[in-house]
Amino acid sequence: MKRWEAWSLHLSIDSTAAAAEETRAEAARRIAAHDGEAIPDVIPRVTRAKPFRPIKALVTPLGERWLPSHGLVEAGEAASLLAALRTVLAASAEERRPHKMRFGFLVALFGRRITIEPQLYWPDSLSEYTRAMAQPDQVKQFGATPANEVGRALASRLRGQLIATMDSAHAGHFQIGRTYAARPGVPDAARATWPALKQKYDPDRIMNPGVLGL
Repeated sequence: MKRWEAWSLHLSIDSTAAAAEETRAEAARRIAAHDGEAIPDVIPRVTRAKPFRPIKALVTPLGERWLPSHGLVEAGEAASLLAALRTVLAASAEERRPHKMRFGFLVALFGRRITIEPQLYWPDSLSEYTRAMAQPDQVKQFGATPANEVGRALASRLRGQLIATMDSAHAGHFQIGRTYAARPGVPDAARATWPALKQKYDPDRIMNPGVLGL
């Protein structure tokens, strides 16, 4: 009996046609060895046909809010970090249940590093930003969803715990200075140059005021 995991694998192969086909065939062989099955290549075909589409991902097809976080680690550390993140989410299962809050992971390979992105989903009213970015059909369908402030606070707290778990694994982050702390892990000598650079290039403090603690 097969044991299925709710994972899908998407590969981007940049090479000559012959080399790409060879890589694809080898990937298919390895996937099949683990009872994996091919799925239709809808995502790359749609993306290639219309790469600059309106943003719709801020609202799920079920009308849920979406709150992601992320961390980058060396490939050898990814499995242990993923397990630690699962532990955090498992511990919150009873607290999440009344809010119908679910989660998923996006895992992507970038060179020698792996990005792990835990994502939280829960029913809630559309925020002002989400309402502005959502498509008219989404606003029409989900615009009257009642607010879930308790669930929203829970999602924010869980996101903080997930980020703390990633930081404890010395994960790197994009978008540092706001959600992700900029100073931990940065050598003192490097941090000492920040005020001078800020003063030189932004003396009026008009670019991202307060970010990086400057």
